Amino acid sequence: MTSKSKRVDEPKALRLPFNTDPGACYGKSDCGLLGPDGPWQAPIFNVGDGLQVPLYPSLYYGNVILTPKNGGLYDPSNSSTARKTGLSPSRQPMQDDVLQTQFVSQTASSMTSYFDSLEFPSEFSDDSMTVNTTLFAASDWKYNTANGSSYSPSVGYVGLDAPREDAKLPPSLLDQVKSQGKINTKAVSLHLASAKFQQTGSFILGGYDKSRVIGSPGVWPKLSHSIYLKDVTLGVEEGGSPFKIDTLVTKDTPLSIWQGLGGNKVGADIIRGQSGVEGSAIVQPMASLPSIYLPIGNCEAAAKHLPVTWRDDIGYYTWNVDDPQYMRIVSSPAYLGFVLSTPEAKNVTIKVAFALLNLTLESPIVATPTQYFPCHPTDSQYGVWILGRAFMQAAFWAMDYEKNQQYIGQGPGPRHEQLVLKPWPTNESTLETSPADSYASTWRPHWTALPEEGKSSDSLSGGVIAGIVVGIVAGLAIFAGVVWWFMRRRRDAVKEKEKDTGDSRDDDKEIVAHSASPGHQLSVSTLPAEAIGPERRHELSGKRAVYEMPGSQAEVIEVKPHRATGR
Repeated sequence: MTSKSKRVDEPKALRLPFNTDPGACYGKSDCGLLGPDGPWQAPIFNVGDGLQVPLYPSLYYGNVILTPKNGGLYDPSNSSTARKTGLSPSRQPMQDDVLQTQFVSQTASSMTSYFDSLEFPSEFSDDSMTVNTTLFAASDWKYNTANGSSYSPSVGYVGLDAPREDAKLPPSLLDQVKSQGKINTKAVSLHLASAKFQQTGSFILGGYDKSRVIGSPGVWPKLSHSIYLKDVTLGVEEGGSPFKIDTLVTKDTPLSIWQGLGGNKVGADIIRGQSGVEGSAIVQPMASLPSIYLPIGNCEAAAKHLPVTWRDDIGYYTWNVDDPQYMRIVSSPAYLGFVLSTPEAKNVTIKVAFALLNLTLESPIVATPTQYFPCHPTDSQYGVWILGRAFMQAAFWAMDYEKNQQYIGQGPGPRHEQLVLKPWPTNESTLETSPADSYASTWRPHWTALPEEGKSSDSLSGGVIAGIVVGIVAGLAIFAGVVWWFMRRRRDAVKEKEKDTGDSRDDDKEIVAHSASPGHQLSVSTLPAEAIGPERRHELSGKRAVYEMPGSQAEVIEVKPHRATGR
């Protein structure tokens, strides 16, 4: 009784486990990291008689599941609930297939439609529920590579939207979940998260996890081709820039690398017809595709600042892992920023850390595991570009099928807060979110900030400037002290020398000097006082040296003794 009354107060939302969750797969072969261009993770579903399979969420109606002939597990002949419908994929709006064909070369010549049961397992076993749906069982679905080989996708996808009214198909999955009282609103939220960093994914029907959206998300009409990508930037969240020396990036000033539509006329016409942001591109997040697909010229612009090489033989940018800059970038707070504009001209920037853009190609795409940069230049024939799983690792995405609105916001890094499950708001469009400034804290254990080198003086802090000034003043004071000491010492030396010179003159006071020229004889008044005393006699030796005034030549004269007389 207590347990039931407690659950009445819990939000009506259904959180599905992922194939990488501890204990979710019980060691089955389809569990764990998904490739060959990941690693990825996906929500898991029970199909038919309980077969557990991972499926990527799709925006539209229709579910594609892999049969053993296609490398999958679903065998309709072994499902007691499966029955053929006679429908072909072309008879329902398989929009994911339509869009995928222009971004990933593929063939799907053999798909058979079945009605079968699909169970939504939950982290609470009594919340699990089963619905009826249409499954397209793929037996010959191939992705084609640039070198002419092909391989089977590892995961199918589950459709979320309703079928066309004239399709005579079962109601949408969300319609059925709501009709059974499991959720209040036909809404779904997704944070794909990073399988590489062992970050648990979040896929919730009828609600969202507050810890998976940072700051205010942007809101757009549902699938209306109105998500404008107006800029792509290189940035660093904190510390110094890991990019090349000529890449002018600081934590306060990201560098725009946006090149526009690359001459795509269809995209330009759509933007013009909607009075959108000139030069921007229409984009759509989509978990069923792996990479980030941008107009021609934009991936190329990013590559100029990165240690990557485009390889024609496989059709991917690969990281130059021997370049020291490679580790500086992928282990730093650097990011690729996507600036999205809402219909209200509000900008929302989604930062995809370069740590999430260091993914791995495996066989059969390459012979040995190879690190790659998941950005693909694409000339879209529909004028729409896709932000695939590489983007959705870092983004919060949600769709409200009742209000016909979709939400895109910043997702957290691997160290996010605990789960805070919220029911989807029914009367408003505002979500409760984590603080806008909490993004860096969710990443710090997984990156190494670099020192801020080469900062200009006008960007120095007040404390640093004050320290420099104090140092200069102290240096000048020391210099002045040294100069004063040397000058004082020199002055003392001069005085000492003058004193020695004066003593020598006193010793010579008996010397009589006169000029060789009579007109230059020294007067008596210039002699020492003892020489003119009235009664004192001073005898001179027979011969003495006489020093003449400057300019005269000294000569030796004989002076006879005489008595000095007074005046």
